Amino acid sequence: MKDDLSTLGIPHRGSHEAELNAGRYLHTGLSAVHMECGVPHIPGVIVMKRLRISLLLSALAICCASTGAFAQATTSANASATIVTAISMSKTADLDFGNVVAGGSAGTVVMSAAGSRSATGGASLGNAGSAAAAGFTVSGQASATYAITLPSATTITSGGNNMTVNTFTSSPSGTGTLSGGGSQSLAVGATLQVGTSQATGSYTGSFNVTVAYN
Repeated sequence: MKDDLSTLGIPHRGSHEAELNAGRYLHTGLSAVHMECGVPHIPGVIVMKRLRISLLLSALAICCASTGAFAQATTSANASATIVTAISMSKTADLDFGNVVAGGSAGTVVMSAAGSRSATGGASLGNAGSAAAAGFTVSGQASATYAITLPSATTITSGGNNMTVNTFTSSPSGTGTLSGGGSQSLAVGATLQVGTSQATGSYTGSFNVTVAYN
């Protein structure tokens, strides 16, 4: 350092003072060079500040680029499907309340899903005849479960007269399970609303039962 200062014509007066003098000398020389080249002199402090800002902006750009690179991820998943046997249903028996005797007041005849009859109110049971719960066979995918949807009500008629059938029940109730062979028996019962002195006749109608895989 002493030799360098001597070369520049700056007397050595201690390392700290010498460095300050060297800085002043270089600053003066740089200003002279700027003036000769027609370039306005920019103080060293301003140059350093601009350099720091430039470095900070560069660092920020690199940081943003890095953040963008790690802000997402991609992976894959498999897609698959299995085609199974469609669920189906066939009727094996109709819902039959048998013979019913109407009375001086309204009543009901109940046919359970198990196939037994009972009467309430002014109605009474006649000959059972072919009385039975409705029967179906549900078929489809082995061991699959399915939902059972019953109607809320239906109407049976004889000429201009009618009776309401409601409160449907089933066995199994609500949900069924197909066997290992892919089938199950489904029974459906209901309640017949018999009016006061209901007109005699053979009353008929229909209703729908729906099954669907769960």
